Amino acid sequence: MSVAIPRWLPDRNSPAVFLGELPVYLEANYSKPLKNLSIDWQTGKPTYKSVKTEEIQLSAFDPNETISPDDLLQDRLLEGKNGKKIEIEFFWPPHPTGPTAGYTAPLKAWKQTTITGLLDDPLVLKGWFSQTYAPGHHNFWEEFIFEPSMEEGISEELLAEMEEADVKQIYLFIERWRSTNAMIIGFDGEARVF
Repeated sequence: MSVAIPRWLPDRNSPAVFLGELPVYLEANYSKPLKNLSIDWQTGKPTYKSVKTEEIQLSAFDPNETISPDDLLQDRLLEGKNGKKIEIEFFWPPHPTGPTAGYTAPLKAWKQTTITGLLDDPLVLKGWFSQTYAPGHHNFWEEFIFEPSMEEGISEELLAEMEEADVKQIYLFIERWRSTNAMIIGFDGEARVF
């Protein structure tokens, strides 16, 4: 973990700098490279890249924060073959006010994700650890990762059914107004079309 201390302090009138005012990064270094799945933006096909190091900027987050009437409900729908379907509902915070040079809305809260057609019954995810959202520049594209085994309170029967169906994760890449790609990632790390 590292903290970037800027050359210019956030508040020039304060002799103290607080951790919440500074960018904090977490870096992971792997002794054995990992396969990183992504979707090629030109072809729409899955690609794998070998990754030895990853870094992410951490930010403060309150999972108990309540939804306000100003928050913006978002919904995404992907329909696959043979009745497979992913329905995603989540919230963005209100758009910023005042002058902006563009804006990328972050995730504020999950409502739920319903995955139909993979298992005998629809799978409903509501937890923070079973759903991941990564917005692209100005939300022109979005990436979702669903890992049902991380859902709090999921039954052993559902876990066994997922293992039998070889469904560890579901990766979804949405390029707004163009295409949507979804991949099922099995327990061997291999991806197949949703």
